Amino acid sequence: MIQKALDGEEVIIAKNNVPIVSLQPLKVKTKKRKFGALKGQITEAADCWEPDKELEDSFYNS
Repeated sequence: MIQKALDGEEVIIAKNNVPIVSLQPLKVKTKKRKFGALKGQITEAADCWEPDKELEDSFYNS
């Protein structure tokens, strides 16, 4: 039954000939991602990739 629903069919489950459940795949709309959507909105400090001497000292010498 689940495979039929995954294949796109609607599956009705009934009890005493009364439909009680409808099983069907969700139709989720996904937006296409746009590369570079945040261009110009994110900045980094000029020294962000430089080693942090205080952090290195506490890591290696504690």
